[in-house]
Parts: sequence; structure tokens; C-alpha cells
Amino acid sequence: GRGRAGAGGEADPSPEVRPTRGAAAAELLRSQVVDSCLLCLLREGTGLRDALAPGGPETVCTSVLSGLQLRLAWHNSLGLASPRTGEEAVQAWRTFWKRQVDWGPRRARRGTPGVDRVAKNLHDFLSQYMHVAFGLMLVRALGRWGILAWSFSLQLCSLFVPLTMLPSIPLRVRVACAAWAHALVWLTFLYELLWLTYFFEKLFIACLALGHAYSVRPSED
Repeated sequence: GRGRAGAGGEADPSPEVRPTRGAAAAELLRSQVVDSCLLCLLREGTGLRDALAPGGPETVCTSVLSGLQLRLAWHNSLGLASPRTGEEAVQAWRTFWKRQVDWGPRRARRGTPGVDRVAKNLHDFLSQYMHVAFGLMLVRALGRWGILAWSFSLQLCSLFVPLTMLPSIPLRVRVACAAWAHALVWLTFLYELLWLTYFFEKLFIACLALGHAYSVRPSED
């Protein structure tokens, strides 16, 4: 139906609809993946293509490898959109670790403080929760020498083994190995998490994240 007319005969504007925190967390998840290191490589792969081209300048290879090293620190292995660098990831982990535990908000007659807190902490610590899930899947894969463990090891070696230790390997081969290993890390992580885990394992990971999000005091409190 039409809105009621105001004093001047014009319809009153509809009230502004603000996104809920749950919607904000979902949007953050989308942006974390869309702007991740992997999709940036696929979407903006000019530098990567130049680095892998035969006879290409070595400076491009060095630049691409340095960029990957900056984003894919061992404690930021998924290369999500935020935190963007290893140093930013260290600060984010410190904030995550130092957050005060009060085991949940007080009950209120109005509103849902528990749900609001969980949504806020899921939004603030989404990257940490995803890396905790990644770490659990990595431990799970190590138990049977799964391909996730091998791809993660290959990613670390291709990025952080000093160039002087393997001088016979061309720099563009190192860049190619790092890029393919990172893509394989994502593929095997999702396969391990979504396909190979049992229902109770998925439930445990979800309860772990939700329990932490409920128990720690968010930044605005």
C-alpha cells in the first residue's frame, strides 16, 4: 500500500532499514573470501602471468614472491582479506587472545544480548575462527598424512625457504609452486572441512566458535 501523505501532500519516506549484525557477519565472510589472496591472484593475475612467462623479468618474480610472503605468513595461511599482512595478523591474534572472558552477558528483559554478542564477536574474529578451523583440519590431516598437510608444507617451503639454499631452482618456479600450493591449501581445506569430517566434528567446531563468541566480552562493552 501507499505511505500516508505528509503535511505537504508528499508520501512520508520509508524508514531506513539497518543491516543486522548477522547480515554484517555474512557480508564480512563474503568480502574476506572475495578479497582473499587466492582470488586476487586469479582476478588480478597480470603480475603472476608476467612472473610465470618464459623470459620474463626477474624483478616481477621477486615482487610477486615478496607479496605472497607478506600475505601468507604461517599464522595467516589462508590469506584472507583481513588481516592483510603477517604483522596485522599478529596484532589480531593478540587481540583475540587478550579478550576478557566473562562467560556471557547478563540477562535483559528487552533485546537479545547473547545473540548480539555472538554476532559482534563472529564479525570481529571471523578470520581467527576460520584459522582455528584450518588448524584443526591440519591436525586431522597430519594423522593420516593427508594432502592438506602436504600442500601446507609445500606452501611454507616455496615461500620461506631462503633462495640461497636452492639456487638451482628458477625464481619463477618458486612463484608457480607458491601460487599452486596456496590454491591447493584452500581446496583441500574446504574438502577436509565440508566433506571428510563427520557431523559431530562439524558440530564441535561450530560449538567451539559460538562458545568463544558468547563467552568473551566484545570490544564495545
